[in-house]
Parts: sequence; structure tokens; C-alpha cells
Amino acid sequence: TLSSALMLFSFVGSMFLVLAQNGWVAMIRPARRILGRWLAAQVILACLFVPWFARAYHLDLNPLESHETDRFSLGDLKAGYARPADPLHLGYVGFVFGVGYSWGPSNRQLHEDLSLGSVLGKAHQVIPAVILLGWCGVAGLRHLWTRSRRAALLVVLGLLCPVAGAYAVALASGIAYNARYTLSAFPAFVLLLAAGLWSLLQRRLGWIPACGVFSVL
Repeated sequence: TLSSALMLFSFVGSMFLVLAQNGWVAMIRPARRILGRWLAAQVILACLFVPWFARAYHLDLNPLESHETDRFSLGDLKAGYARPADPLHLGYVGFVFGVGYSWGPSNRQLHEDLSLGSVLGKAHQVIPAVILLGWCGVAGLRHLWTRSRRAALLVVLGLLCPVAGAYAVALASGIAYNARYTLSAFPAFVLLLAAGLWSLLQRRLGWIPACGVFSVL
């Protein structure tokens, strides 16, 4: 509860990681004793975070009062360059997580040009990185799934929920979608790559693609 509260107060976008964790608990259906402790922790977390969030974003939670002029609206949120969210940015998140901004098209280039031209212009850098990181990610997911489906599910939810949640907010508001808003998904991305590298290194000649991944990273 304490670590989750610190995470939320440090970066509000991490609420999507908390959502992923709760979704995971709902899917695995733990024992009633464990579920009770989990729900108690979430209630405490909500009591700590929701009042701050409501005050920071002018969210009216009092059903007995109506302040239409001060009501929270996603459409009022604006940040970054004025541009619509594009599905291309979803893939760019994984690319940035893997190689940063020093490889392939820069963040500014994607801000100014949403077409595939900005990506294909750096195809000699993008394609090898995507193939190697994708190979490693698939190997990691397979490795986790064969050993613990619960662990694999937690990693997948921890990766997808923050990315999709930030994208949904960008679609519903004036906030420009940016990879930094998905930062809470980065630990799951690292775990997936680590599992993939471990899986590759256990195979004959697996050190070859593993070295390729290390060179890209």
C-alpha cells in the first residue's frame, strides 16, 4: 500500500498500473483471506489518493452539490504539441523502451510527421531493432507462460494497461500522446526482455540473437 501510494503521488499515470494489478487479482481469484487483505489495501490506497486527485483536477465527488463551471473534464486537459493520437505511437513506446531516443526516428520527428515516412526513413535502424526486440519479447512471454501463467499474465497486464490507458486519455483529451506517460509499464517491459534473454541463452546458438539484443540495447 505504501509503495503504491508513493508511486501514484510520484506519477499520476501509474494509476493504470494499479488497474492492471487489480485486474490480475480478479483474474487469478486468490484465496478469500488473501483477497480480503488485498481489498483492504486498495481501500486504504483509494482513501489516500482519490482526495488528492479530486482536488488537483477539480473533480466534484459530492453528489449533493453541483458546480458545472468547476467540473472535471478530460477534454480540458492539454499538454504537449497539438496533434491527434496515432496508433503508430503505441509501437513507438516499445521501441523507445528498448533503444531510447538515440536510435531510429526522434520523438520530435514523430511529433511533426505522423506518417510511416518518418519511420521508413530510418528503416535500417528500426527494422533490426524491432526484429530483435520482438524476438526477445516473444521468447520471454513463452518462457514465462510455460513456467507460470499467473506471472505471464501479470507482466502482460503491467505492460499493456499503462500504454493503452495513456493512449485512451490522449484520445479523449488535448494531451499529446508521449512515451513518457507510459513510464509505469517499463518494469514489465524489462522483466519480459530479461525472461527472453534468459530463454535464448538456454538454447543452442541462442547466444547469437542474445548478442544482437544486447547490441541494440
